[in-house]
Amino acid sequence: MGTCTELFASTPVSEITDLKRNDLLRLLDEMLLEKKSALSGAVPADGSITDTDVGETEKIRNELAEINEIKNFLNGKYVFDPACLTG
Repeated sequence: MGTCTELFASTPVSEITDLKRNDLLRLLDEMLLEKKSALSGAVPADGSITDTDVGETEKIRNELAEINEIKNFLNGKYVFDPACLTG
């Protein structure tokens, strides 16, 4: 997530090249796979769930949501419309 944070802090969105955007989307897809794998391993095979397991599961779900939010942003889902400022 640090790569995205650094990029967005230092580069206006309009200056993110297609190449950089595609690289970030690939990286985010890899992160999604890792987090989904971690989520499936967060609950023990015997089904016993501790408070620690619940906390870890919630943490991973939050990370998955953050990754998806960034992907949506990079894919243009949240385009600013100046018309929303006028009434």
